[in-house]
Amino acid sequence: MKKDTMPLFMTALMLMAFSIILSPLVVAKGESITLTQGEEQLIAEPATLDNKSPQSVVSVEYMLPYPGILNDHPLYFLKKFRDQVLDFLIADPVKKAEFYILQSDKFLSMAMMHESQSKWDITVGTAKLSVENIDKAVNKIKQVKSGGVTPPAALVDKLFMSKAKHTEIFQKMRENTQEQNIKTEFDTLLTNLENSTAGLISGE
Repeated sequence: MKKDTMPLFMTALMLMAFSIILSPLVVAKGESITLTQGEEQLIAEPATLDNKSPQSVVSVEYMLPYPGILNDHPLYFLKKFRDQVLDFLIADPVKKAEFYILQSDKFLSMAMMHESQSKWDITVGTAKLSVENIDKAVNKIKQVKSGGVTPPAALVDKLFMSKAKHTEIFQKMRENTQEQNIKTEFDTLLTNLENSTAGLISGE
């Protein structure tokens, strides 16, 4: 690269980095979410792991966020750094739970995009990240409850809606692969998802 083009290249790279790092954090809105009968059943009952027919998957009306740069992009490390900074800066456990739900939904969107390209290894890895963030959100909600404070109903509703959407998508992904090891991975993810939210469901 010529010397006279280097400053221009570095400026463009810095602008891109700052646009990613300084992009606003979108958190869940404060409205209550009404669950349909099918969605309530998804929340109340453990996922059925032997889901081999499309009829076994309950469709959930829940808008997933645009994931932005995917985690296999060369510049994803900038986005990851931004998210780590935001995670560190958010102190309030309710806001932290909202952040983790948002992150979980973004990873689910990423997993869906990877699956559309038949990239099953990174699909499963990204799906695991989405479940990890659901688990973090649950832990923050439990932290609020342990302090004697009732967490906002809208936050708990959103968590369960996100969990229901995860269940739907994971079941569909399980059906879309013929590889038994991938099916087993999604069986584990569905089980982990149920176990993570079980305490909140039972009121613990």
